Amino acid sequence: MNRFDRTSNSYIYYRNDPKDPFSLSDDHVYSIVGDEHGTIWIGTFGGGLNRFEPLRDGFTRFVSDPDDPETLSGDRVRTLLPGREGELWVGTHLSGLSRLDVATGKFKRYRNDPADPRSLSDDLVYSLYEDRAGGLWVGTGNGLNAYDTFSVVLERYLY
Repeated sequence: MNRFDRTSNSYIYYRNDPKDPFSLSDDHVYSIVGDEHGTIWIGTFGGGLNRFEPLRDGFTRFVSDPDDPETLSGDRVRTLLPGREGELWVGTHLSGLSRLDVATGKFKRYRNDPADPRSLSDDLVYSLYEDRAGGLWVGTGNGLNAYDTFSVVLERYLY
């Protein structure tokens, strides 16, 4: 990840350093988004999610733990979306969707269940969008999903 410093007219380069747990978790950056608090969220394709706070100039890593359902669903992060309620939505490559409660650092996972037509239509999440009413739209490898975050109902739109 590169950061342009306007005062010095130069770039600061951030890379993964296996010896430094506060460095970027992976050099394969797939998504970057800022939130209303000035925090920058970075999704990597193998190192999970990173939180970067410019004033601290360090990274906090969020990775998947298959034995802990309150962690990120998978470490290949494709897309990110800060939500209206202060949460962060994380779309992954073949591990579904995760919702991060930023205040607690805990995740809720949304996965495809072939036996449940109200589950996510596919675990490959390409895109995320929040509409004016607060509804979450999830583009997957197998259709579009509308998630009403208030009534906690998911509806699929398939080809």
